Amino acid sequence: KGWMKFIGMTGRSHRNSQERSMVAINKVDELDSQCLRWFVKQPGESFIEKAGPKQELLGVVRRSTTETLENKVLKDFIQRCERSSRSYLLSVRRLSKYLRSKRTSSVERFRRICEGGRNSESLMDVALPSPGFQPNYVLQRDARYSRIWEWYRKLLKKERELDSLWDWQARTWSDIGSFLVALAFSTLKNDQLQVAPILESHFQFSSEQDRGSYFMMRSLPGPFILDYPGGDRRVLELVHYDNAALHNECKKLGHLGGHLFCVINRLNTKVATDFIVFWFVNSLASKQDISAETVAASAKSSLDATSGKKLKGVVLRSSKNNSGVESFYNNQIQVVNVPADPSSWSKVISEHLMTVIDRALTE
Repeated sequence: KGWMKFIGMTGRSHRNSQERSMVAINKVDELDSQCLRWFVKQPGESFIEKAGPKQELLGVVRRSTTETLENKVLKDFIQRCERSSRSYLLSVRRLSKYLRSKRTSSVERFRRICEGGRNSESLMDVALPSPGFQPNYVLQRDARYSRIWEWYRKLLKKERELDSLWDWQARTWSDIGSFLVALAFSTLKNDQLQVAPILESHFQFSSEQDRGSYFMMRSLPGPFILDYPGGDRRVLELVHYDNAALHNECKKLGHLGGHLFCVINRLNTKVATDFIVFWFVNSLASKQDISAETVAASAKSSLDATSGKKLKGVVLRSSKNNSGVESFYNNQIQVVNVPADPSSWSKVISEHLMTVIDRALTE
């Protein structure tokens, strides 16, 4: 509400600008060194003679203007806020449950105020700031504009993060895949196979992305106890590839290029018995239409290059709008099509991913 009130007061910062122009001789109020040099060069001995037939002299004229740096920043800030508001409203338009929320109503009201501020007469003729400018005294010290300057920098930083996130989109997709798999393990239910975490853990996320990653991998759930029929008990660990070099078994599987490793040990043994390797492929980033079978064949060739270990593979690949599971090579390789739309991820976990994990653990 404070920002809404402030934006309603836009353009109230005025400053007297000065320029040199020809002024009637009886209206000259101020001269500077350049005006004096011009005056000396004119023919004649008196003011009247030097003023010429138009009776005008070069003088300094001061005019009140809103074309100040603080107003330029304010206008740019309003426009960026309006774009951010529109982007948010477009993102929730597909989710009917958010259309009438208080947050959506506030954002829509804020967008309209930003639109009105952008079109206000006081800012209509104000240009946008030049790149790389340095803040002036008003932006740093004025009680109103210093707050604008603070949030303007935060908004620019956020926009730069989003631009950087595009460069790291492959890592971002692996980040999303790790979260989906971890969530599936945490909610896995099976009548024959009992899965229970040994330690309680909570998912943690960072407010800022680090090379495309928001999910803090140290918050992966587990380890888990697997109770198979007949009293067969095993321990399952989830190991992210960032930590694979620190794991005795996973550090030997770097050639697989996996993003997440599921390591299964029998109780009281140090040697892993089974591995499930997860790959997260951002297929939508490719200009080519890569089939699930091609992806599975590539994963299979990686597993075949590793001897002496019981390996299975699961590939999560991004798709436009279709989800589902495709199994290849006697279920050794399973491909899960995951729509890029986050609103469908809950369905992917419950209807597809949990089935894939259950199959990999039991078959």
